[in-house]
Amino acid sequence: MGNSIGSDKGVARPGKILYSFIISNPWLYPFIYAIYSTQGASIEELRNTIDLRMQLVKRALWWLVKSGIVEEKGGRFYIRREYMDYVNELKLSTCILKDTYILRVKDAYIVVAVRNGRIIHWAVPSELYDKVVELEKNTNAVFTSGEVSQALAIDIGTATKLVKLRRLIKECWGNPPKY
Repeated sequence: MGNSIGSDKGVARPGKILYSFIISNPWLYPFIYAIYSTQGASIEELRNTIDLRMQLVKRALWWLVKSGIVEEKGGRFYIRREYMDYVNELKLSTCILKDTYILRVKDAYIVVAVRNGRIIHWAVPSELYDKVVELEKNTNAVFTSGEVSQALAIDIGTATKLVKLRRLIKECWGNPPKY
């Protein structure tokens, strides 16, 4: 992925609010994505689409309405008009692999996965990911978590996330072109 979504240059206030909100609350992104994709959804439709307990769906919708990104009309939830273009931008830069969402916002890659009735999320700085890509490009090899940890002098947990992110991105978008 080339440019990141959410850079501050030329972004109107709703865009800044949306990007900051997603960075702070990545677990809510599957709800934003589903509401936008269906052009509005009821609580039950969201529960079925995202496959989570009703209590979690209600809590997510409470946060989204409170933030002003989503509004309720006639028992259905919609992305507010002023956020539509920014959500569309995010949607176009999102890869979904089964129940895992991968997106780049500002200077980080965010991975959100819905599994076994739970939402798991994590993020890694894009500069570290770019270093892994550069290592692979320079050596024409794929690295293990231990090798990435050692090469970049980072903890094994972050290295494991970077290796997993690399695999996910390759699955989503393939290998980036070599220049």
